[in-house]
Amino acid sequence: SNSVDSAAMNHLASVCSGRSSTIHLKKIDLRHCSMNGEQEAKPLASIVASAHLTSLILDGNIGFGNLGLSAFAAALPEECTSMTRFSVADCRLEPGCAVALGQLVHKLPKLDELHLEYNSLRNSDVEVLLEELSSRHLQHLFLSHNQLDDGALDSLRKFLSVHRSLHFSVGQSLFLSVDRSLFCS
Repeated sequence: SNSVDSAAMNHLASVCSGRSSTIHLKKIDLRHCSMNGEQEAKPLASIVASAHLTSLILDGNIGFGNLGLSAFAAALPEECTSMTRFSVADCRLEPGCAVALGQLVHKLPKLDELHLEYNSLRNSDVEVLLEELSSRHLQHLFLSHNQLDDGALDSLRKFLSVHRSLHFSVGQSLFLSVDRSLFCS
């Protein structure tokens, strides 16, 4: 496990957002870096915006959680158009993070891929997220290993009947077939 502290994150943010900065990062992968989401969220949002980042992977940062996600989403500027992939798998997102997820999706209009696996999301979180996604072009949504039941699947089926371009994963044995119908193996 690596560690990224606030000072390092603030330094990178200042380098990326400096007046003469021509840094254009494509991807930052901070998997398992022992991030405290609330402390690193604001500089991380600054990096995403100023470096024209397209992919941010925060998987396995169990200190990120709902507070980190909320702080990150709040700190992002409106219409952050470069980001296409965001991953917070196994970041201890818990029930109630739907508002922050909705805000995040709203501010990332070009988001194509959203990874939320191995968290504790509930049906209500998915329903709120799907409402925000109805006006976005997200293509890949990963929800496996959360606390979802058939109610979430019903919501996803309804969503898919209108938004046929979304591909998603909600569990080890649940797949989206070629004809867009759900089946279990």
